[in-house]
Amino acid sequence: MFMNINNIRSKSLLPPKGLASLLALILLASILTGCGEVTPIDCPFTDLGWETTEEELLAAEGEYLSTYDSTYGGLTYTYEGTYMNNPGILKYMYDTEGVLMSVAWAYSAADDESLLNLYNEIHANLEATHGKSGYNTTFIGNYGDVWELPEGDILLSVMATSTNKALQLAYVNPASSK
Repeated sequence: MFMNINNIRSKSLLPPKGLASLLALILLASILTGCGEVTPIDCPFTDLGWETTEEELLAAEGEYLSTYDSTYGGLTYTYEGTYMNNPGILKYMYDTEGVLMSVAWAYSAADDESLLNLYNEIHANLEATHGKSGYNTTFIGNYGDVWELPEGDILLSVMATSTNKALQLAYVNPASSK
């Protein structure tokens, strides 16, 4: 035996037709947009998202190497991290509100040639994915690029002196990139 939907609606067991349609649309939108999911950072060396709290970072990455004040007013947590088969340091930088504002990978090279080769490889990968940056700095011993993207800026920079040869690839939260 089938029940008449109009009889059920009239007895207030179902929401009015307009409200039922609205609820169905909200449910569909939530499913399609992944409501409640963490959006991963478009970054090749982490699976964490901008919504990652400090507690979630510690649970995901474990014991950190060190912490220090971040440029955003919170803490920076450092971890060992490998990118493109090169050992380096991962940095997760938080602001005063506990929001993840930047994720970076830093690498120290033994010589100028290996530093430049790695820079060129990373730069080519970024250009293949995001196009030319439109920003380039080339000073003696320092060079880099910035990709200003809606999903957050990407900064690739090198500092090469007689004693330090370092490369950093940083991804910046879109809230801070504006």
